[in-house]
Amino acid sequence: GMARSYTAVALYRLPTIDAPVFDKPTGETLYIGDVINIACVNETAVVHYSINGADFVTADGSSATITVDDNIQSVAAYAACDGLLNSDTIIMAYTTAKVLKPEITSGDERAVAPGTPISINCATSGAVLHYKVRDGVWQESTSGLVRDVTIDQPCTIYAYATKDTYLNSDTLCEVFTVTKGTLAPPTADYADGTLLAAGTQVTFA
Repeated sequence: GMARSYTAVALYRLPTIDAPVFDKPTGETLYIGDVINIACVNETAVVHYSINGADFVTADGSSATITVDDNIQSVAAYAACDGLLNSDTIIMAYTTAKVLKPEITSGDERAVAPGTPISINCATSGAVLHYKVRDGVWQESTSGLVRDVTIDQPCTIYAYATKDTYLNSDTLCEVFTVTKGTLAPPTADYADGTLLAAGTQVTFA
């Protein structure tokens, strides 16, 4: 009889392109103006990247440069190339430096007597404090501390802080009310029970 023939089956898989490499490791603190460089060793590759989970952006080639100008919490990137499988997606987590929110440091009371001075402070060293009362003009304190805000009537105090290469702080918004003092009752210039002649003028003070 005839010999049985066999069918040979070969499985092939396209090679995968190398994943892009970041020059800033995950967990690093970023500052405004910093640059994140992403590159793939395959010069024919195209890098695709996403900031904070947004849609992927296609770079001009095998490298991409991101300048930090806002709050960056994560960057994801992968590389693609004709004839090769896309690389794995690499995700880096970052923290962008941000100025601490200013605080009222003169006490916890928000109902104060007229003329009470209020202190505002930002704990970030070197920060500039910006503040205003009600709808007034914004003022600045380069020391990051203000002690001369006087409360004479109900108002709202606003404050935020800035620093070069940092994100601006969140804005403080505190509402103050003014308490009414207790006034002593007026007294007459004649003692209680005094008999007065008709027409006598009585003065209260």
